[in-house]
Amino acid sequence: MHLRFARWSKWRFAIGDFSAIQQESVFWRRTLWQKVGGHLTEGIIAYDLELWTRFFQHAQLFTLNIILAGFRVHPTQVSAIQRSRYSSESEKIISSYIRAINGQSIKNKIRKKLARTARVLYYYQVPYLEGIFRWLIDLPDYIDYCLETERFILRSK
Repeated sequence: MHLRFARWSKWRFAIGDFSAIQQESVFWRRTLWQKVGGHLTEGIIAYDLELWTRFFQHAQLFTLNIILAGFRVHPTQVSAIQRSRYSSESEKIISSYIRAINGQSIKNKIRKKLARTARVLYYYQVPYLEGIFRWLIDLPDYIDYCLETERFILRSK
């Protein structure tokens, strides 16, 4: 069930159907880093969120079904101390990203509206129809770790 909520796509992000992408468990290739400019945006504290929006322009994100790292909550973390700034920056980044996707074509606007409507089919596991939402948001496969074979396997659904 966790994979229903933790799989990412640029379209899912664009319809606001996400919580957070855990920075500590994200890996990417150097070529992707270079495609998006090879830098973190200076002067903001929501730099990770801004980086994910740039990554979405060039690649799909895949989710792994095992824990690789954890988010440590501590009293001096910037996102907690400057919560209103972080929220404000996040809203601007998300709004900018959504405007960029909407501005691409009328087809994208329609796709986004259909995805918002169809997401209930996915979360309530309506047979066959849940696939419509997966298609609309271009939901990538996920990576499963098989304990028996000690191998990673690419899976859909």
